[in-house]
Amino acid sequence: MPRVPFVVRGVFWDGIRAGLLIEEAAAVAGVSTTTGRSWFRERGGVKPPPAPAGRSGRLTFEEREKEEREKIAVLRAAKMSGAQIARELGRHRATISRELRRTPRGPNNWRRPEYLASVAQEHADERAKRPKEAKLATNLRLRREVQARLKKNHSPEQIAARLREDFPDDPEMCRRCGCRTRPSTSRSTSRAAAA
Repeated sequence: MPRVPFVVRGVFWDGIRAGLLIEEAAAVAGVSTTTGRSWFRERGGVKPPPAPAGRSGRLTFEEREKEEREKIAVLRAAKMSGAQIARELGRHRATISRELRRTPRGPNNWRRPEYLASVAQEHADERAKRPKEAKLATNLRLRREVQARLKKNHSPEQIAARLREDFPDDPEMCRRCGCRTRPSTSRSTSRAAAA
């Protein structure tokens, strides 16, 4: 499959940012809906950073990310602190600290784990596979129930409360829709109604 130019992806993400649906943004960019959904899913709905202006020796975001992780590994092996590495790379020290904290800790390197760029990249790739499948997309019964209640103009809070009431022993129905009321809000409204 040929790589789609960065400009086309940019048009797609600009459409998403402007509030278009995935299908509409894909049509504006001139790609299929399947491609648009794939890009959206890959990035978890978050627009990627600006792409390089041209491909003349410039690195893609993924390549820059890998290269920077390799630099972190070299500097960490040289016993540099997170703050020193951040200064060296022109990054905020919290960014480097967060990256170093994500390093898996083994039994032999619990206090100051060895930072391995390849392992860090694998973990970053795993984290990037989000988002998880939408709750209403994976549970047809729940989706139908929610849609029926939305057609009756019920609010998400009313739907969540009703699902908990109607299906108390079915975790697939009452805990998966994702819309929950905060207990403090429910109590304050019920007290106001009682007064």
